[in-house]
Amino acid sequence: MSYTRFFLARHVRRVIRCFSVLVLLVLAGCAYPTRNQEAKIIDETYGYRWGNLETSGAENTLVVVSASGGGTRAAALTLSVLRGLDMIALPNGKTLAQEVDLVSSVSGGSVTAAYFALKGPDGFDVIERDFIRKDGMTPLIAAAVNPLGLASLATPKKERVDLLIDYLDEQLFKGATYQTLLDIRQRPYLVLNAADMVEGVPFAFTQRKMDLLCSDLSQISLSTAVAGRIPSSALAGDFNQLLTVRGSGGQALATCLGGG
Repeated sequence: MSYTRFFLARHVRRVIRCFSVLVLLVLAGCAYPTRNQEAKIIDETYGYRWGNLETSGAENTLVVVSASGGGTRAAALTLSVLRGLDMIALPNGKTLAQEVDLVSSVSGGSVTAAYFALKGPDGFDVIERDFIRKDGMTPLIAAAVNPLGLASLATPKKERVDLLIDYLDEQLFKGATYQTLLDIRQRPYLVLNAADMVEGVPFAFTQRKMDLLCSDLSQISLSTAVAGRIPSSALAGDFNQLLTVRGSGGQALATCLGGG
């Protein structure tokens, strides 16, 4: 009799533990993905800002590159333009591409723009090989339709845009954030532009803009910022998804969407 009670008590404890783990997993799956971190310091001299990056070297000259949208074609066009600038030699021994002070982009052009800000001309061959000439749809579809992918997409914790974020991070950015660009402290200054679907106004991923949302731009990954700029046409598939910047309490502060 005592053995039976012991067995039942042990069985009940196991059921309770399993149920507790299940509840924790369900609650974790109901949490929205974290895109941004709350800013601990809000100051005009802090973070990834124009004034915190060293000049390219050309005095009294401002070189700005603007990259348009259009999916992978836009990424290829932006790369071609930057390569053309890299063929123009200057008297100081540098090329015009090395003297770019600011690169501003939307949509597909943001892939090349962000990688150029990260790697400079040294990254031209990598982005052509690992993104522009790469079959991006196959791994994205595989990630979406496999059982684990379907299960994760069924929860708020993971959204379709996360598949693209993971792909960009694996192929190009390797975990780089805006803090990585700040650590380099070298121009070009990167401005990625999207549309705030709530307010119907442009949304630029800059620390000045993030200050208004009490968010720290330096903690946002480049793959996340770039993915918020790419429409479904970028990889010829329906992976377009609104990317939401949230406050510390989980409330939506801005909902961004890339252009065409």
